[in-house]
Amino acid sequence: MPPQPAAPSRRPPDEHHNDPPSRRGLDDRSRPASHRRLHRPRLGVRLPRHPQGANDEILALYREHRAAVSGWFLVLVVGAALLAPAGILLGRLTSGRLGRWIAITGIAAATVQVIGLSRWVLFVPGLSDDATNPATRTDALNTFEQLHTWLGEALGETVGYALTATFTVLVLVGLGRTGAPRWLLVLGYASAALIATGVVIPLGVETAELTNFAGYVAWSLWLLAFCALLWRPRVSMAAAGHSLS
Repeated sequence: MPPQPAAPSRRPPDEHHNDPPSRRGLDDRSRPASHRRLHRPRLGVRLPRHPQGANDEILALYREHRAAVSGWFLVLVVGAALLAPAGILLGRLTSGRLGRWIAITGIAAATVQVIGLSRWVLFVPGLSDDATNPATRTDALNTFEQLHTWLGEALGETVGYALTATFTVLVLVGLGRTGAPRWLLVLGYASAALIATGVVIPLGVETAELTNFAGYVAWSLWLLAFCALLWRPRVSMAAAGHSLS
């Protein structure tokens, strides 16, 4: 899925600032997954370096900007869902075995990303309220952590990155048989490769966060160029699909 928006916040003092590098590294690895996720540079959110309070602080930030955060995540949900009709349309244009695989991967990529992103619209509002009640606080924080790990990082992001990259490559295979401009193919393959690097983010490869982000920027440019290309009547992906049948 594309990089997710979040509202900016104030950064509290870092009491570990003077710790040696080895200690700071251990502290970082000990944080919950949701804390590490929202501490990434592209999200613009800085949280305290205390594992036990990370999820509570995330939900507190959400409550401060509930409308904006939920609204932007809803926009991302709609954008991710559009991959399904796009996959079906491109599958029909391509036809044949390649066309079927384009449709399947497009629908699958849309599904996993919608599931992952929709937690911020369907579940987080209630969990953030429950976290303010001492009687339900612990359960709310644990549920939030599980949703963030499995629906967010594992399904919506990791699987979503892999399926988006695969979908893009399949479309490019069809385009390559239609006489599409070489620069468009190069841009598409490059963006797919960069997006695919996101699958190693959970393994702690920090550079993958930047390459994945760059991949989505390039992918957005590729989509615009590809849409313009589809308006040209001489481009037909059907021949490419039949050649792989």
